[in-house]
Order: sequence, then structure tokens, then C-alpha cells
Amino acid sequence: MNKITKTLALNGGRSIRSQESWIKWPRYTEEIGNRVNEALKSGRWAISGPYVESPLFEQEFARQYAEFNNVRYCVPTANGSSALVIALEALGIGMGDEVIVPVLTWVATASAVLRVNATPIFVDIDPDNLCLSISATHSAITKQTKAIIPVHLHHSMADMDAFIALSKDTGIPLIEDAAQAHGAIWRGSKAGSMGHLGIFSFQQSKVLTSGEGGAVITNDEKLYQRLQQLRADSRTWSSKPRKLDGMQLITSGKIMGANYCLSEIQAAILLSQLPYLEEQLEIQAKNAEYLDQKLALLGSIYPLKQPSGLQRRTVYEYIVCLDRNSFGNSSIERICNALKAELGLSFYPPDIPLHQSLLYQPLTKKRFSNTIDRSKILENLMNIFPVAQYAAQNSVICHHSAFLGSKSDMDDIVRAFEKIITYKNEL
Repeated sequence: MNKITKTLALNGGRSIRSQESWIKWPRYTEEIGNRVNEALKSGRWAISGPYVESPLFEQEFARQYAEFNNVRYCVPTANGSSALVIALEALGIGMGDEVIVPVLTWVATASAVLRVNATPIFVDIDPDNLCLSISATHSAITKQTKAIIPVHLHHSMADMDAFIALSKDTGIPLIEDAAQAHGAIWRGSKAGSMGHLGIFSFQQSKVLTSGEGGAVITNDEKLYQRLQQLRADSRTWSSKPRKLDGMQLITSGKIMGANYCLSEIQAAILLSQLPYLEEQLEIQAKNAEYLDQKLALLGSIYPLKQPSGLQRRTVYEYIVCLDRNSFGNSSIERICNALKAELGLSFYPPDIPLHQSLLYQPLTKKRFSNTIDRSKILENLMNIFPVAQYAAQNSVICHHSAFLGSKSDMDDIVRAFEKIITYKNEL
């Protein structure tokens, strides 16, 4: 291991370690290859394909993932965005309705609301966990509010005690966006299992991945029946035995749907990873706790304050807030580049808050012109969200794959921060 030198690697000095020494993500295993080959050889690559005698990977994954989350039902989808769409549609949300979302989140949380012709209402975040603020949510509720979407971001969770109480008091449904929180535990319950519906993403960067993919979970049978039709062109599973080359999906037509189905290949990949997810999450959580303690000792780096109800965090993106004075008042991008140069590990700022993001441009689509509340959209875009804006300008993130290793990996991350603080004048 290289000794700390007097020159930052960003400026040509010797780095602390190399890129090749970190665990890569996603991880290929022989088991994944075998499962995928099994799906390919089955003769059925989609749930909409003709029946074959071998069991469906998609159905088996739905069963196992529901069991993993201690819920009754799981409906896999093509991606997390479509999971959000059918969750909103299952609740009957549409034109004239408002849905509260955090202003600091990936754009899909808000764009899904637009796709059902409802209006997303942006709300600021909690300064401790960077998730949806309960006090700001209270203030944003109107007669048009038909759902609240707490997003469990980075490596924390929204205050579910407060949001569950709010939902009970107001009758407003909760859709938990757990796209970054597979397996996180709040007072004994898994993330996604406490709201009326919970959604997940299995995109390539996620802790459980099939490249693309998603799922909705629920304990409500009526919502489950609607979800099935919404993701499979108004079709549901047949309860009767099927003949070879017949169809397992049968027409229901009780609610119009679309094709948001997960493929058999994607389901096979997920099934090969799911048995190892618990162990993976435990390793990452322990490493994150160790890194929290070490970085806090440096005095100018502030790890997230974890809510008291969070029993186990899921580390998707590890984020810390910085006192930029200790980094020579450099831009957050410059600090990220310096960390990457020292470690061979990518660091990056948080997503830009949605009201400032180029990814969120609802007024550029004609389809929304007569369905959304234009005045509320403009109000969203013109508002100031001080907590989210501060976090975006003063925080750095690294991917969860860095936490699959050992404490010595965490020590190297600490050394990199320490070195950059020591030689801040070189930034």
C-alpha cells in the first residue's frame, strides 16, 4: 500500500491505491450464467410466451421476493419507472390529482406522476437523512393530494413512523419508493412493505440487479389484481392448468394496462442473486458504520444521521456532507475528482434537485399541456428548497460496490479524505 505523499494524485502525485483493486459491479458468477442458459433453453423468454412445462422464473422470483419482504404479493415489472406508474394507476390517480415527492431524488419519481396525468408537488428534504421531510410534507398537503411518495435515498430511510401516522390521519396513501433500499429494515419491517405499495428498481447499479427491472409489492389483494393487469395489457395469471403452447396469461379487461413485463432472462438473473442479498447487505452496512465513525473523527465530514427506527440500512450510495472550507472552498466536482485520483474509485455529487434539473422538463411535452396543473408546475420550478440545494452543493457520493470489501478498504477512503484536507491548497 502506498504511503501518503506531499502531492495530490490529482496533480500528478502518487495515489493511495489503484482502480483495479476495487470490486466491480455488477458481479458475474457461474451461477448467473447457468440460470440464464436455463432460461434461454426453456423455449420461453417472456411471460407472454406460450406455456412450457418448466416453471416460470418470473413467477418464482415474484414468490421469493414477496417472501423476502414479508408481504403477500409481488408484481415484477420491466423497470422501476414502470413500477411507479402502475402503483399510481392501481390507486386510481390521474388528471387533477397531486402527488407529493421529494425534490432530491431521481427524476423517475416525478416523471411517473406526470405519466399518469397527475401533478408532482416538490417538497424539501430532512437535513439529517436527506429523505422526504415530514414537516414540509404536512405543509404541502391540499385537497388534491392523492398520494405521498417517501423515497428511501442513498443509505437511509424516510421517517416511516411519521409518514404512516400522517397517512392514517389524512387517508392519503403511501407509495414507498425503495428503489435504492432493497432489504433495509425499519422497526422489523422491510423497506417497501409499510406503505400501501412499495416499488423497487433492479437497474444495473442497484444492490439487486438484472440490468433493468422493477417490482411492486403490497399486502392488498385488490391492488395486486389491478397491478397484474396494469403491467400485462389487462391480463392476469390463469388459475387453471395450461396445455403446452397455450397461454398462461388470460384476458381480464377490468382495467386497461400496458406491457411492463419482466423477461424470463432478467428474472433468472435476479433469482441467482437473491439468496446472497442478506449477507451482502450486512457486509455493506457494517463497513458503512465503520466508515461513518472514522470520517466523523476528521471533524469536517458529516455522515448521515440515521433515524432511530432504522435497524439496518441498505447502502446504495454512500453519501457524506463536507465543510468545504476544509477543502480549500473547492467545488464539489473538484473534490470528487481528487478522491477519484487518490483511490481509483468514482466519487460524484448528488443528483441536482428536480426543480433545477435538465432531466425534469414537463412543459416540453405536448401530452402534458392539458392534463397537469401548469401553475403548480411553474411554482415547483421557481421555488427554493434550501436543504436539498445545500446537500447537492456540499456532498459527495460513492457506489455501494466499494463496501463489499473489508475495513482496510474503508481505511483507504479515510486516508484519501485526510490527505486532501491536509493538502487542500493544491486543489
